[in-house]
Amino acid sequence: MTDIELETRGHYKPGFLHIFINTDEDITDINGLALNPDKRQLFSTFLHEYIHFIQEITTISGVLSSGHYINMIRDFNWAVRSTDKKEFTVPAQITNENNMSANMKIRKLLRGDADFISNEFQGMVRYDSYTEEKGTVVDRDGKERTIKLFKVHFNNSTTYQSGSFYFGSLCLKEYVTHTLQTIYYPETSHDDIPYIITELIIRKECPSFPADPMLIVALCDACLMSFNPAEIFFKALSKINEGSSSAPGSVAEVYDLVYKGLGFVDEGEIVTMQELYDKMFNNTIKQLENSMKAEIFAKNLKWLKQIFELGRELRMTTPYFMTDLVKGPSVLTGLCLTIFKRIGTPFYTNNQMLGGIAPGEDMTIPDQPYLLLVFQQVLQIYGGSNSCSLYTFCDRTTSGKITSAECKTAPWEKVKEPELCPFAQLWKTWGLTDKTPVRVSV
Repeated sequence: MTDIELETRGHYKPGFLHIFINTDEDITDINGLALNPDKRQLFSTFLHEYIHFIQEITTISGVLSSGHYINMIRDFNWAVRSTDKKEFTVPAQITNENNMSANMKIRKLLRGDADFISNEFQGMVRYDSYTEEKGTVVDRDGKERTIKLFKVHFNNSTTYQSGSFYFGSLCLKEYVTHTLQTIYYPETSHDDIPYIITELIIRKECPSFPADPMLIVALCDACLMSFNPAEIFFKALSKINEGSSSAPGSVAEVYDLVYKGLGFVDEGEIVTMQELYDKMFNNTIKQLENSMKAEIFAKNLKWLKQIFELGRELRMTTPYFMTDLVKGPSVLTGLCLTIFKRIGTPFYTNNQMLGGIAPGEDMTIPDQPYLLLVFQQVLQIYGGSNSCSLYTFCDRTTSGKITSAECKTAPWEKVKEPELCPFAQLWKTWGLTDKTPVRVSV
């Protein structure tokens, strides 16, 4: 899961490269977990979230999302440092001075809102139809940007109550992870929205599309290699229905339908998939470099860059890899094992904030594999929080006693201590040593 069902099975935090598994069990040895037949369900949850991680580093949609929060922090930091005032108010105001407001709206529109469906629509639904709409985003210069939106209409299978939501990258990502998890662990069960709705749409809107779920996985994965995945998805179905493209009969033909038969638009210009991917990739790497300039972050930066570089290499050399990760119940493919071996895992934890990483071979071992989670803590301070949620983790895992009461009441004050905790290291590195957030009522 990405941003949904946090309290049920697991969660992946895009932008922060963190896998959370909702269990008290020890998951430190992820390889041992994979080999234990009694832990198949637990490992299938990890696999689900791991695939979300792979989606983030190998798709245009994922790489674009990855840089979103770093951009937010950068803009907030700039606003605080640009004034001589020692105090700044939180929650921080989201403005369009650096296009923050516009970028947030774009991300929301492209992602869709399927995870905001109310409880009465959980379980099985019947897809009815979709309608096209237009979303308008205005940048800091007053220039309007129009984004095509696709509103999906459905009915509850039991009560027949109608509902609707905006279809976006979330549904495409969740169909892929649901399908692969189900192949690995057939007992897997998910609600139709957002996990299966993609297939329900295809069955009605494009009945000539083959019923093979792996071809749908290929279509979802290919559409994620674009700025607006939902638009590419419905455009591909329309091309098949109109007869301008035949229904694909293989995984390769699905990717060809999207990559060769459809154009990609970037800032009003038609570009190739490779050009768009390279642009998003380079932007994300630059953002990481700018946020980790201090020498103490050198190993972390190198590790993160290696992860994204290996992700790009995987996409370019093995473009259909997403359809070749799971062979059957409890069986991963050789390619999947190779990906685990080369790229490794991001930081992962259980309910007790215990976990770790399984680094790829020949990769730099980071000093702080959890560093992007510290980024999140800073962002939460800008959002109005006055505590650091990594307290339990730091109290249990760091050498020396670096936790204190300030962690839960004013973590920015820890920048004054002789030994800096991870939060204080970032606060100091980003030039916020003399800055104090003051919460105001909203």
